Amino acid sequence: MHESNESSARLVCVNVMDFTDVSLTALRVFRAVAEQGTSTAAAASLGYTQSAVSRQTAAIERVAGAELLERRRDGVRLTAAGRVVMRRAAVVLDEIDATARELSGLPGEAGTVRLG
Repeated sequence: MHESNESSARLVCVNVMDFTDVSLTALRVFRAVAEQGTSTAAAASLGYTQSAVSRQTAAIERVAGAELLERRRDGVRLTAAGRVVMRRAAVVLDEIDATARELSGLPGEAGTVRLG
């Protein structure tokens, strides 16, 4: 995960209800960009176009009311706000993935579980 060395703090005003509209797909895309350091690498690993990745990332930044990624020539780095979103997104996504794994392991239950 790439992080910014940004030391300046800025107050960010966020409407909590806006975050209820953030899709799991957008969170997965944001995590991939943050972990891989570029939108291009994230797009390739997820099987998305780079423009789709950029749209998902922009949507989360819009909801957050802050820039989450510092864009540089050599890739992206998380801003302070980006680190907060990344930390929380990881918890949400890990729980969703664990739930899907647990449900798929139940005896006598069959079907497809789609989350996000």
